[in-house]
Amino acid sequence: MGIYQDYDAEKAIEALKELQSVDALVLRDGTWVNVPSRDVVPGDIVQVQQGDKIPADLRLIEIKTASLRIEQSTLTGESQAVLKTTDPTPNTKATISEKHNIIFSSTLVSSGNAIGVVFATGKISLYFLG
Repeated sequence: MGIYQDYDAEKAIEALKELQSVDALVLRDGTWVNVPSRDVVPGDIVQVQQGDKIPADLRLIEIKTASLRIEQSTLTGESQAVLKTTDPTPNTKATISEKHNIIFSSTLVSSGNAIGVVFATGKISLYFLG
């Protein structure tokens, strides 16, 4: 039974790794560079565009296109991509689906292009979701 549980745990870890983005476009020393998503840290400025998997939890600071839509059904179960803005969320106890100025790790950019600042990565991200 223990071997079976270990195997299931390993499969779950591999599935989570698949959700992690391969790389991220980060502003470093005044230049946009691609870095592995595991090297993204809080405070980094990250640019995302259509088709990208979000490398960390980001607070939006600029939307560079007419709109930005994020597919976050893995977190909220919403059937359609969510329209995001840079407007602050006034409710400090807002749910994930009410945080329109936040894009969450491992969600997908459905349409648009934006810049955000990383505020949480890895296990820290799970704390903010909870």
